[in-house]
Amino acid sequence: MSLRRPRGPKNETPSGSHRIRLRHRAQVTSIVDFRAPATSPEEAARSVADAYRVALAKASPVISLPNGESVLLEPQEITFLELALVAVDEAGEESNPISILAPAGTDLVLA
Repeated sequence: MSLRRPRGPKNETPSGSHRIRLRHRAQVTSIVDFRAPATSPEEAARSVADAYRVALAKASPVISLPNGESVLLEPQEITFLELALVAVDEAGEESNPISILAPAGTDLVLA
């Protein structure tokens, strides 16, 4: 005897609720300045780029140069590019996109 309640259509539960996945895509702009000791601007830029790669690998917003200078990389501007809403079935698979209108006064592109 099964104790599971019967399910409705793929993304509908008996209570009438639906699983919806919201996916947004945004562009983030951050600007920080460093004073990197080096013999050329290119060498200084490589040092900053290497420190940035290390911060990314650690999932850290702090970029630290070999000379000990550290800067917190914080978003200064976030531009939302796209918002998608998709019905999700019981297996967690996206079943169909849902089109809606963007809220008035926003720059969102709803896919």
